[in-house]
Amino acid sequence: MNTISINTQLYEFAESYAMENNVSISKLIEDFLSGLLKKNKKKSTKKPTGKYVMKELSELSPIVQQLAGIAKSDDNDLDDLNGVKAKEEYLEEKYRV
Repeated sequence: MNTISINTQLYEFAESYAMENNVSISKLIEDFLSGLLKKNKKKSTKKPTGKYVMKELSELSPIVQQLAGIAKSDDNDLDDLNGVKAKEEYLEEKYRV
């Protein structure tokens, strides 16, 4: 067990919130800090590349999981999610002299 010091008004708010939601202040603080830790881990594992990175299927909402796989695509399409390569190929073909 650890002890922390916080602003009195903040403690009173936490106490009131905890009572309204039928949880202890300790559990409330623990859940909040766990959420911060998870959020921080997600930030640290993301590598800013400037490109779209596909999420794992398990990270998607249930509705999106159900929709996954409906649209057919070639493996080549996965490298060109925004159609940049397809547009370049089209313009090269169109303006080929």
